[in-house]
Amino acid sequence: MLTTTTTKPDLHQSTLSKNHLQSLDGLRGLLASFVFLHHAMIWYFYIQNGVWQSPPTYLFYYFGTGSVLFFFMITAFLFFSKITSNANSKDFDWLRLYVSRFLRIAPLYLFAVFMMFGFVAYETNFTLIDEISELRENAIHWLFFGLLSLQELNGVDAMRIFAGVVWTLPYEWCFYFLLPIWGLLYRIKVPKVFYLIIILGIILAGKNRIYLPFFLGMLSVYLYQLRFVQSFANHPIASLVIITSCSLPILLSLNPLDWEAQLCLFTAFTLIVAGNDLFGLLSARPMRRLGDISFSIYLLHPLVLYCTMKFIIGMDRAQQLSPSEYIGVIFIITPILITICCFTFRWIESPAIASVNLWTQKIRGFKQLIFKKQ
Repeated sequence: MLTTTTTKPDLHQSTLSKNHLQSLDGLRGLLASFVFLHHAMIWYFYIQNGVWQSPPTYLFYYFGTGSVLFFFMITAFLFFSKITSNANSKDFDWLRLYVSRFLRIAPLYLFAVFMMFGFVAYETNFTLIDEISELRENAIHWLFFGLLSLQELNGVDAMRIFAGVVWTLPYEWCFYFLLPIWGLLYRIKVPKVFYLIIILGIILAGKNRIYLPFFLGMLSVYLYQLRFVQSFANHPIASLVIITSCSLPILLSLNPLDWEAQLCLFTAFTLIVAGNDLFGLLSARPMRRLGDISFSIYLLHPLVLYCTMKFIIGMDRAQQLSPSEYIGVIFIITPILITICCFTFRWIESPAIASVNLWTQKIRGFKQLIFKKQ
């Protein structure tokens, strides 16, 4: 669920207007906040009964899984729009696209993983529990950005520390790796070296089981441009349709992975990308700022929850908290989480984003140097 929070296309490469991008920024901020609340609810019941499972209410269940489906649609929409807007291009910069994806995901991911390593070391009292070879192998798996299976680490359930949020990464990578196929279909020149990336995408696709939200996000690239869709999206009643479309699967107790539920979310998503800002909520500056740091919120909120419950409060004391007291704890750590995410966005994400062109030029220069030597 990860990385849908990681996309922000260049305006010169897309038909998206500033208003559309603002709505998507606000939507990302809202979705990341919902995922945080989703896991805060899971933590409450985990503390009480020791069982890690989905929240007991469909509302909070959708805060998690439903938000991830929206994130998948955002990823597909933004990057498929790059493909369609560059149809028949002979100079589409595939190298820059993949450098930008790597630099958007990898730095913050590695920061979070090393934080998790620290938590594991502290929880095990810096004692070696697993065999050193097993510990090394599992640690290496965690350093491959979700592309390898993620195991426990030194006897600690590392996925629990992340609240499982990194499960979305293989889906994001899979979509990115398969983009050259769509490029070929739209007569975009694809250098043969990127055929290897297609193979990786096909391998990942064989392991994945969620495809529909990506196809729906791609479909919305065509639908949002229709004049009657944009006209309706800018009518106040469209905001009510969005709220209804998001509420209906919850009221009907539909599984978010059911196609009926995803079509409801797709309806809301299409109206948002067509320009609806949900009565001004999604275009509000605070929500757009949350959108800027949404990747940090998504990836780091499990670490903040884990640290709070395990190390600061302690599981025994946390178990004695009343529901209102627990809500108070979440209320207190929310601004702390936002502050941390502002710092990680400023000092980790932003520098990486700003270095995309530099690293693209370096890789291209290195490639030319190698071929000259040959």
